[in-house]
Amino acid sequence: MRAANYASDRAWGRARGWGTLPATRTRPPRRARTHRGRGEALVATLGHEPQVVTVALDLLLQQGRPVQEAVVVHTTSPVVLAGLREIRREFASGCYPTTRLRSFPVRADGGHLDDFRTEADVHTLLAALYRAIRDAKRARDVVHLSLAGGRKVMAVAAMVVSQLLFGPPNRGDCDLP
Repeated sequence: MRAANYASDRAWGRARGWGTLPATRTRPPRRARTHRGRGEALVATLGHEPQVVTVALDLLLQQGRPVQEAVVVHTTSPVVLAGLREIRREFASGCYPTTRLRSFPVRADGGHLDDFRTEADVHTLLAALYRAIRDAKRARDVVHLSLAGGRKVMAVAAMVVSQLLFGPPNRGDCDLP
């Protein structure tokens, strides 16, 4: 299989008497991902129950997974923010010395969102989840995704984003025992 750029495709086609080929570009085949040693990340949605984040992290660490970062995607609802404070206390107490916590609030044009009421709010959620997962994938070898916390719409949106961004080395929390 020949992979070439646009200009040489046109010349190649003309040389064979085919005239001008359509303006297409072929991508080179993807190289297999190899372990780069950058660790792993957990991206979790947060709702009213902060323990779903720490339980997922505990299970991953018990399996020997080198989770170096926990990214918590959340709204700014007062109940959710109280749960985020609980998670921060857990991390500050030294329970997770090798894992860094990163808060990722869902932000709209008018500021932070406390709930998802409109279609525009859901689009904002999709964009936030996309950024959170994309950034984690760029920085780490493997990204684990926990959908157990937060509103149902957060879980659905996270699944949509995971279908766009995840490949074989990444996992959803359904892989946990």
